[in-house]
Amino acid sequence: MSKRLAVGFVALAAVLFLMGVYKATADEKKEVTLSGSLVLVEEGGAKSLVLKADNVDYALVKNDESDKVLDKATKEGIKVKVTGVVEEKEGKKLLTASKIELE
Repeated sequence: MSKRLAVGFVALAAVLFLMGVYKATADEKKEVTLSGSLVLVEEGGAKSLVLKADNVDYALVKNDESDKVLDKATKEGIKVKVTGVVEEKEGKKLLTASKIELE
């Protein structure tokens, strides 16, 4: 009887472990492509970029790709297509761009 119980616990542990692996895989972030207006925002001497697409504002994470278009962006916005990964932190949508194309 105790041998059966031990096998049952091992099987249960294996199932729980696999569920955790599956959830971690499902939570991996996927790249998306968004088209919209890339707007330059200046606050306290610092410059940042915001993509306005589908009635949502995405703050671009500073990286090499966003640095390439920083000087081209205006306060009025320029049309772009951005490919990258979106995540939400503290109620803000952050977009880490892997590719930015001017339209």
